[in-house]
Amino acid sequence: MAWVLGAAGPSASAIALLPTLDSNTDAEFYIFSFRRSDAAHADSNTTITPQYCGSLSNWVDAEHNGTDIIITPTDDFYGSGVDKVEVKIKRDLVTGDGFFARLNVLVEP
Repeated sequence: MAWVLGAAGPSASAIALLPTLDSNTDAEFYIFSFRRSDAAHADSNTTITPQYCGSLSNWVDAEHNGTDIIITPTDDFYGSGVDKVEVKIKRDLVTGDGFFARLNVLVEP
């Protein structure tokens, strides 16, 4: 995960690099933001998938459709080789009182 987030190395602390969730700025969308290194994004063995749900179960992949889910990468936002990815998820896609988001990373051997 540290590699995906653009940490300096595998043993470097990545706490300050963790994804964030903004539920206050936009009345229509939740905004989930994460860092993504160019190396991880380009690696064919690495899958980086933002996900969301309303109850910490039944996670749904956030896939850009331009209306209900809008995914916007900003190249080199955090410096050379580390992009910012903003995932806007329409609030009415989630039923119930909660909203949860996570970054699912799978690295195949």
